[in-house]
Amino acid sequence: MNIFRFMLRKDVKRMLLVSIGLSLLSIVFLLFSCRDMYAFEQYSSTFQSFSQSENPYESVSQKLSETESDSVDVMTEINEFTMSNLKPGEPPAVIPDELVSQLLAPLEQTGKYGGTESDDRSMLTIMLTQLESQNRSGELIENRVRGYTRNARRGVRDIYSLDLSEHLIDEYTEVLSYQETVTGAIDTRAADAFVDYMSEEILLTLGLYILLFYIFSSELQSGRFRSFAITKAGARKFTANKLITGYCAAVIFTVIYYMSAFAAMLIINTDGSLLSAPIQYLSGFELSSETMTVGEYILMVFVLKLLYALFISSVIMLVSMLSRKTIVAGTLSLGLIILLKVAAPNLSQSLAGMIFSCSFINMTGDINYIDLLTVPVKIYYLYGAVTILCTAAITGIVCVLSGKRGM
Repeated sequence: MNIFRFMLRKDVKRMLLVSIGLSLLSIVFLLFSCRDMYAFEQYSSTFQSFSQSENPYESVSQKLSETESDSVDVMTEINEFTMSNLKPGEPPAVIPDELVSQLLAPLEQTGKYGGTESDDRSMLTIMLTQLESQNRSGELIENRVRGYTRNARRGVRDIYSLDLSEHLIDEYTEVLSYQETVTGAIDTRAADAFVDYMSEEILLTLGLYILLFYIFSSELQSGRFRSFAITKAGARKFTANKLITGYCAAVIFTVIYYMSAFAAMLIINTDGSLLSAPIQYLSGFELSSETMTVGEYILMVFVLKLLYALFISSVIMLVSMLSRKTIVAGTLSLGLIILLKVAAPNLSQSLAGMIFSCSFINMTGDINYIDLLTVPVKIYYLYGAVTILCTAAITGIVCVLSGKRGM
């Protein structure tokens, strides 16, 4: 315990500097990623006014069609003028100033909701995309439930299919019941941006790399590892304390990193009911069978990210133990991270890809079950089991290797 406390105290300053520095950088990237959605000062008040209508989606859709109709008419006139004056072997006719002025008018004329008519159109487009999930989710789920309830009547005998249908019907019924309690439209811009950013970011993995790539290789390169091996504690006990320190660094960094981004999301959020909204209201989650709110889902994503951080940390520390030179450990670890980032988009659709790239959207965005010995099991349950087992196995391998390195 004394060795562990000494190691933790020695590394805590560097750990906090890396954690805080990358967390602040992450907040900047998160805010930058959602700048377009928050570019309009009147968005919240406009959204609130539409949310009070009987069907906010239809109201926004109608207003957007009205703002686009004039531009469509002008473009039609321009196309007709161009085609009617098109002559073989001659350059296209110059578009009259009058038509050009009409085409550019939305950029200059004052809008009803924002600065210009063009701003109105952009704002309503964002709003319509956001409301589409809330408008279509219930209908899409009801259609799917009707399809699953027909399985038994159609004479389906496959045990897995019947069990899966039963699970999904129960969960979808709960989802629909909860959606009935939600009144009005919900501004989900902050959560949409947060979930999308967390699914793509690489700063978490980069931070783990900076904190851990040298953890054993520096000791091996300097020859200190053999010196520790002949002490009373021995190589394996020294390695065990190093491993615990490394995992503590990973946990502390992940917590600071994730909570900083979450705090930024809460600051830019303008709708107090966002965290209690069903996750089916988020873009891309209309058919999710998860019976949880946005707040519960964000908490679940944190747990998945934490498990992923521990797994990546174990891989980096294994590479560090295998490398007798720090530069080799750094190069190999960085190469693995880059390979994982490049391969992630292609792997994310497969089960192995979802697990080893922490593709939480694919694990929860739609049907999130897998056939495990004819039993429907949620993919993220399997993800948790696999990452924990892999982390434990790699930890054991590092401890075993430490005995040989200490000879």
